Amino acid sequence: MIPKLIFSDIDGTLINSGDELSKENIETIKKLSSKDIPFILVSARSPEEMIDYYHCLELNTPFISYNGGIISKYEHNRFKIISDICIDPKETEFVYEIIRTRFPTISLSLYSNTKWYASKLDKGVQYQKELNGLSPVIMDLKELIQTGAPIHKIMMIGKTDVIIEAEKILKKNTHLTSSIHRSGAYHLEVTNKKATKKNAVKFIIEQLYNIDANQVMAMGDNYNDWGMLKYVGLGVAMGNAPQEIRDSVKFSTDTCINNGVAQAIERFVLRR
Repeated sequence: MIPKLIFSDIDGTLINSGDELSKENIETIKKLSSKDIPFILVSARSPEEMIDYYHCLELNTPFISYNGGIISKYEHNRFKIISDICIDPKETEFVYEIIRTRFPTISLSLYSNTKWYASKLDKGVQYQKELNGLSPVIMDLKELIQTGAPIHKIMMIGKTDVIIEAEKILKKNTHLTSSIHRSGAYHLEVTNKKATKKNAVKFIIEQLYNIDANQVMAMGDNYNDWGMLKYVGLGVAMGNAPQEIRDSVKFSTDTCINNGVAQAIERFVLRR
């Protein structure tokens, strides 16, 4: 059966380690439009960090940001939020105070709706700017929290040993219901525990496309992709995914460096 809908992670899946979207992936994905098969981006990134890839692929589909914290569309040169799940405001304030008092060397950022906020251009923020090519809104983060602005992601950047210690301290606070996870050697992120890629995929296929999960294909490479890969009928693990993930799903493809996304689409959709 040819899938009626395709979801794809970005980092480590659609793009290579240099944040490059290959010509092979672009050309193959664009072939889907002639078959009326929507291609939907899924990422832990913010909407603004995803939009260049969205435009490059000439998409007009909804897309999933913050691991499911926001589902949005891009229409008339602006983001239209379809669904969002925020962190509990009390938990945002608690995490902020713990990090500021106990881990002053950690760079702390907040993401509200589509915007990135930081209190200053420290080393961590400069590092993130180089990764995503964006600049944050500079303001007092405590003031932002006190305004009641919806916070969809808390991001911390620091030395690996400090990040690991901060993760341990936060997870020891059993009253915290938020999801606390490392997304890289230098990154620690906090999101609402209900903000998962699986839940966002489920929302889209049921509420926006009204199709069965067995008619859906998803591709990913990491643990935050695991839920959606096992939920859909055709979950495809990248060749660079951990062995545990590759062993848990029926299908796998080549690595992100070798255009695994294009190869999977050719194999399972275009049948070439």
